Amino acid sequence: MDTLSIICIVLGLWIIVKRAPLVFAPGATLRRYDRLVLSTDARIRIAGVVIAVLGLFLFLLPVGEEMLGKIPRAMGCAMVFLALGCLTLPSWTRRRIRVLVNFVNSSVGDVGLRIIGLLSVLLGLLLIYAGIYVV
Repeated sequence: MDTLSIICIVLGLWIIVKRAPLVFAPGATLRRYDRLVLSTDARIRIAGVVIAVLGLFLFLLPVGEEMLGKIPRAMGCAMVFLALGCLTLPSWTRRRIRVLVNFVNSSVGDVGLRIIGLLSVLLGLLLIYAGIYVV
């Protein structure tokens, strides 16, 4: 296994673990995210540090120049920019994320959140498949 296949497998597992609770309890999952991550500026900054470390890891990882190798680099770049927002403007970022979560919750409801969770799990399985068989 090379580096890119390991990244695909780990990212797929992370997506499955992070989004699978939406399939079973969407409202409780959103409340848990709100309580654990969005409750204070310090928690937003901690999440920003974690996102920055993971983003820099993905951005600086030598995965090659083929198309599948550019995806982790682009994701790392996006994660670094998100982390900069979390670290420099935590209150603003927290308000914007809460507005986005409330909009998604009110517009799609529990059924839509379950579908989003199911599609995320399928994406995670696709990444695991790509890491094992394609790369």
